[in-house]
Amino acid sequence: MIPECLALGVMLGAGGIPQDDRDEPVPELPAEIRRCYRLAHWSRAEELLQEALKREASDALRYGLINVLYRARRYEECMRECERLAGTKDAEMSAFALALKGACAWKTGDVTGARTWCAQAKEAADRKAPNAFPVARRWARITLAFLSWERHESPRFLLFHPPDPAGRAGAPAVAARLEALWDATAALFGPLPEDRIEVYLFHDQRHADEILGVPLPFAVPRDRAIYALRDGAPGHALGHILSFAAAAAQGKERPKSAFLNEGLACALSEDELWERRMKEVPRLLLQEEKLRPLSELMKTDGIDGGLAAAGGAFIRWLLESQGKAKFVKLWVEYNDHAAPWEFLGLRTGYKDDAAPWKVVYGCAPDELDAAWRTSLRER
Repeated sequence: MIPECLALGVMLGAGGIPQDDRDEPVPELPAEIRRCYRLAHWSRAEELLQEALKREASDALRYGLINVLYRARRYEECMRECERLAGTKDAEMSAFALALKGACAWKTGDVTGARTWCAQAKEAADRKAPNAFPVARRWARITLAFLSWERHESPRFLLFHPPDPAGRAGAPAVAARLEALWDATAALFGPLPEDRIEVYLFHDQRHADEILGVPLPFAVPRDRAIYALRDGAPGHALGHILSFAAAAAQGKERPKSAFLNEGLACALSEDELWERRMKEVPRLLLQEEKLRPLSELMKTDGIDGGLAAAGGAFIRWLLESQGKAKFVKLWVEYNDHAAPWEFLGLRTGYKDDAAPWKVVYGCAPDELDAAWRTSLRER
């Protein structure tokens, strides 16, 4: 069977099935493999898994391998490994392998094969019980829903959309906007990995609910995938993906701060709604004496649209007043100066809340906070 902690990591999987940014594939595997997964270093993860399989041909290792190969978009190799795992005595892993093989077939253009293997996955689950093996069922169901979708390619994006005139007409414009946003982000972080990003465009939220059941827009940074409304603004989601890639390219994870992550995505989005929010919300919060100290905001686990806009405004000010180089250094090195993030629990607190800021900016966040608030009052 698929362990519950492992099922969470694939329930909303890669490239077609959204996934939370903190899930891990196989928690039982060595720490180096888990780290490669978190950083989307798929080639190294595959190398380590292949070496482990030579020592011990276990289903758990092969399960990890097919997830890595799929996320690396090496679909032909993934299908071969899925075929091997489909022969396991573990009925749940076998069903998932069939469903993932169907997803790979769809990605390679084999609609007939995708339909066949997804049907086999569902049949395997049905033989167990009417609601058995929800992970395999979800993969099969979502893959089948995407089979009729069409594709539009641009240099750095692969867009999927429903087969209708509106989808065909809208995809090129979305791609052009995303290409421009990529260039703007590269101006901040420098050259970014050129791996193509997948973008899934839906008619409306109801359409997305029918297939995914996930609010839009939604980004999966490790999997380089965006889920958005056809006429929406996916720049915020792209900001998450590219900011993740900028850190991962240097072997680092993004700062463990929702305020910074959401704030940067807002700052990079170039979306009219977020621009208005970043201009208005922080000043309103300040006027109403509801703008909490930066030291508190940095430790907030959950963040709403208002605080995200405040984060975007703060980062915009930080870039303008302190320069790009320092911010990029903060982004990449932030976690080096803080206590480890607790992925499966609540934040345990930093050794020194101010440490990353002191190292990069030479002062505590309270000093930057005061200067930012002064700028808000003057605007």
